[in-house]
Amino acid sequence: MKNLTITIAANITYSGLTYNTPVNLELKHSGEYYFLNTQKGRRILSDIESAREKQANKKKVFKSTGYYFIDRISIPTTGTNMKKCDWYINNPEDTYSINKFSKYGRKIYAQLATETISPLI
Repeated sequence: MKNLTITIAANITYSGLTYNTPVNLELKHSGEYYFLNTQKGRRILSDIESAREKQANKKKVFKSTGYYFIDRISIPTTGTNMKKCDWYINNPEDTYSINKFSKYGRKIYAQLATETISPLI
């Protein structure tokens, strides 16, 4: 899986306090996958060989390039020894909410989160 880190401006609430701050988003890529559309939804296939097998049986197989999703959220800060470090805010026990992203952040994330689907040739 591909990993990507982008820095954007955001308004966040963390433990009851609201901050306007730069935020690092660590994004992971879902990976490329193949699937069939069935009456119950998508049936994801294990690999290209099973996709070719289904296609040989006259099934319509689709290929998705995947998409990026948010894995970790951190705020860049300075540690006790005056070195730059990240303060991760999306830990399981933390209470946080992202109130608003900047226009730039929304635009970049919208481009990265889109999924391209095409028929398998």
